[in-house]
Amino acid sequence: MKQTVEINCPPELLISLHLNAEGFADYLKRQAAISLCKEGRISSG
Repeated sequence: MKQTVEINCPPELLISLHLNAEGFADYLKRQAAISLCKEGRISSG
């Protein structure tokens, strides 16, 4: 299942993180997966 979430992000935030929109999206996906794993909602297997 693939879903899209739209996040309004000021350009200043991306600049301060040294990321473009695509890099920020990848970062958020990674952080979400790590958090879900820590909470026990998903497993790495």
